[in-house]
Amino acid sequence: MIMDSLRGRDYSYPQKEGIPGSGGAKLYTAFLRNELIPYIDSAYRTKPKENTLIGHSLGGYYAFYNMLSSAVEDKPMFKNYIAGSPFVINDKYLIDLEHKLSDKTDSLPVKLFMCSGTIGDVDSMRIVFTDIFKNRNYKGFEFKSIELKGFDHMDVVVPTWTMGLRYILTNEKDYH
Repeated sequence: MIMDSLRGRDYSYPQKEGIPGSGGAKLYTAFLRNELIPYIDSAYRTKPKENTLIGHSLGGYYAFYNMLSSAVEDKPMFKNYIAGSPFVINDKYLIDLEHKLSDKTDSLPVKLFMCSGTIGDVDSMRIVFTDIFKNRNYKGFEFKSIELKGFDHMDVVVPTWTMGLRYILTNEKDYH
């Protein structure tokens, strides 16, 4: 398999019609939870309750998927999430998943940083979820949503990671 097909397989859920091999995020999540994270925690000095998942594009979609699905299942995996230009593969599925979460609880004890640009494909997931999260007001949930004017989908990678880590690690809120 080539890298793009692995990325499409591992970071997407549910399977996208017309994209063979997509929809494997549940299996990828199980691998992270049951194999990779325990290995890292046993081999290195980590702070398991302070871990962060960072993703861009389809990896940004996966960050949303992981955050929402693990909260719905009461199996939190990460304390912090950074999603850059979250690729729109199935907004409806994630919106439905968020509704399932809100029906179940009023709490989401994680921190999320989202970022996208304004040129080309505007990443509607960031826009849609900014509105949802502003209105939902989950207990314990902190989030920041940034739009970078004059940046396209790929331009936001480094600024997203830099600003996202500063937000999570220092609680820095002003980026001007």
